[in-house]
Amino acid sequence: MKIPKQEESLTVITAMVAAQVLHETLDELQGTSFYKDKLKQISKQFEEELSKQCNRTISELYNTDEETMQLLTQEIHEIAKKLATIHPVKIQEIRACLKQIK
Repeated sequence: MKIPKQEESLTVITAMVAAQVLHETLDELQGTSFYKDKLKQISKQFEEELSKQCNRTISELYNTDEETMQLLTQEIHEIAKKLATIHPVKIQEIRACLKQIK
């Protein structure tokens, strides 16, 4: 099944940002019983390999610089942190709001 180029690109971006958020989130778990050095190393390796495979797609999609991509990643990380801590009913409200954005 052939995936349209735009959909493929958005999936690649989602994977890259998710990998980055996972890696950064593991930093925040340091000092807790959830933190494991091996998990941190594996997440970093995964992020690096994914980045190697997807750099061209990311460059084509955003045609932008590293700083802009870092800002985008930070914003998505902030959204993920909020989603992890709010009441589930609010997540449904956010989804409804997002559906209205085109």
